Amino acid sequence: MMKRGLIIWGGWNGHTPERLADRLKGLLEVEDYSIDSTSHFGALLDEDLPAYDVIVPIWSCGVRSKPYMRVLLECIGAGTGFASFHGGINWFEDEEYYSMMGGSYIEDRRPVEFTVKISDQSSPITSEVESFNLEDELYFVQIDPTCKVLCSTRFEGTEIPITWTKSHGDGRVFYTSLAHEYSNATSKEVTKLIVNGIKWATRN
Repeated sequence: MMKRGLIIWGGWNGHTPERLADRLKGLLEVEDYSIDSTSHFGALLDEDLPAYDVIVPIWSCGVRSKPYMRVLLECIGAGTGFASFHGGINWFEDEEYYSMMGGSYIEDRRPVEFTVKISDQSSPITSEVESFNLEDELYFVQIDPTCKVLCSTRFEGTEIPITWTKSHGDGRVFYTSLAHEYSNATSKEVTKLIVNGIKWATRN
């Protein structure tokens, strides 16, 4: 059965949200998804929102709006999946949002070279991905210890989580901090992680 997904894009243009949304829409349609893609924030208040099987924001530089955020969190808690990357960790500037995401942004280093180490290849998200190297912006994050870390890197003597999953009520949540640069966001390994993460998060 075809799954329904919502891509909502916007925020800082430096993260090329519209371009990435168009590409991701095409990739997911090949995977038998019916995708609606919009930059209209009001889509979160649409009465049809709970009918989506997964919501994928490509949006950075946080929004402060509890009414929109709470509708989103209720929808995820009821079973709609949530999958995001890079700036999506800061889509809403609110502790309730960070709790749902399982992590919060602290600061970044850019550009730096680092190795994305696959911490858990038993997951369907990472089972087909080997460790790989990138030169990109690296997020320093603080995460909930209940998150399942799938990828990490060691930078300046510290292990930094990069990709993780968690649950929020009945919904599944996926996040990876990768994909600052469009060239890296569309690389084979990062594309695989994002698409697999969306598929994993999608309501069964």
